[in-house]
Amino acid sequence: MKIAIVVSSTRPTRKGRHVGEWVLENASSRDASFALVDLAEINLPLLSEPKPAVFGPPYEQETTRAWSEAVAGYDGFIFVVPEYNHSIPAPLKNALDHLYVEWQDKAAAFVSYGVDNGVRAVEHLRGILSELGIAHVGPSVGLSLSDFADGVVSANDRKAAALDTMVDKLVAWCGALATLRVSSDGNQDRPRLGSDHLDRAKAAAESLIAELQEGIDQGNAEVYNRHFALDVMWGNPNGGTLLGYEELHAIHGQLLSDNVAGPSRYEIVAARKVAADVVVAHVRRAALDASGVALDPADAGAFSEMALYVLVRRSGQWWLAAGQNTPIAPM
Repeated sequence: MKIAIVVSSTRPTRKGRHVGEWVLENASSRDASFALVDLAEINLPLLSEPKPAVFGPPYEQETTRAWSEAVAGYDGFIFVVPEYNHSIPAPLKNALDHLYVEWQDKAAAFVSYGVDNGVRAVEHLRGILSELGIAHVGPSVGLSLSDFADGVVSANDRKAAALDTMVDKLVAWCGALATLRVSSDGNQDRPRLGSDHLDRAKAAAESLIAELQEGIDQGNAEVYNRHFALDVMWGNPNGGTLLGYEELHAIHGQLLSDNVAGPSRYEIVAARKVAADVVVAHVRRAALDASGVALDPADAGAFSEMALYVLVRRSGQWWLAAGQNTPIAPM
């Protein structure tokens, strides 16, 4: 099980981060994976998606897409929530409203703090989560101002024991609900890696093939290989494997200098974003005649290929991590 400890307050002087760290320290001994998810770091804007969240992805905003991928990866949640005016903080309500299907059939528990231990915030939150399809366990933990010393949690043994009971219940519910979160098409053990972010995947692939096209048109390996990773892995049409940019760059330089491929045109056949920063793309390179018309693979001198590319994003830029070229030839 993967469980997110969601710190919901974003005030600069908040106690929520310390509460989240206390929860993480006390929860991590179980047979489950726990991680802090701090809404102050997520930094979602006010909801600006044109479609209601109930319709699900694809989303238009990059921030929504990233939040969707993050939430979808968890089986359950511990919401660390203070009480603001008898309710929950606005950033938490905004984060919940951004999504719908990503919350479904998961479990949640609560650690609240503030006036009267933050119990009214939890009561409001239970109603919201019920609408989102999140099952919420009965036991919760409430911290008062006396449970803090120098800004950090110094809760007594009774509060720590209550946290243990709550987390054990949450882990059990996450496991029980797991059967509802798998597909019913007979492939329960087969994960669906691809996302609905086809527009983002296609854009990443288009940026690569634009450079490939420019490089082959100019016969320039520097342009062709501009965004090949240093440790790129490349399978060539003859069954060989090239490892590393330097080796591949030298070979591409020779091939482009000799105009081995001739005039050609790249096009994207399919693209899938299989993780937050990973895209796979199937690309066709069609050989052209002198007038720019695609040659039939059976034509003498025609050399067309299909390529499978793996792109990885680092610091906002997509890089080619691996490629495999296969010649297109008549059966």
